[in-house]
Amino acid sequence: MERMAAGGAGDAAAVYGCILYADGRKSWCGLLAGLLGAPLLLLGAYYTLLSGFALYGLPLDLILYALAMAGGFGLAWHLQKAASPAWLCGVLVIAAGIYGAALALFSFAPPDLPIFTPPV
Repeated sequence: MERMAAGGAGDAAAVYGCILYADGRKSWCGLLAGLLGAPLLLLGAYYTLLSGFALYGLPLDLILYALAMAGGFGLAWHLQKAASPAWLCGVLVIAAGIYGAALALFSFAPPDLPIFTPPV
């Protein structure tokens, strides 16, 4: 605390682990990884339960959605604190762009795959 009183706000960030000054690249990498990880977790869990165990229903869908969102935010939070390679953010930006383009394209012109056919 003496160091903080003598040095000012710049030393406060050093004392408290740089809470005030976040790394922008880490923040974006974490956010993009969470954005891409949550739908993958949701689809993986949903189709595993549907195909492997024949479990389906609205309560299960809502629980899986909440868990996938929590997993995505947890991944984003963890990656903001972890050391990541410099190239990872560029790869995640490209993957998020492809994901967004696929969402737009498949909303208007879905391919003939079982995932896009309505249940009977």
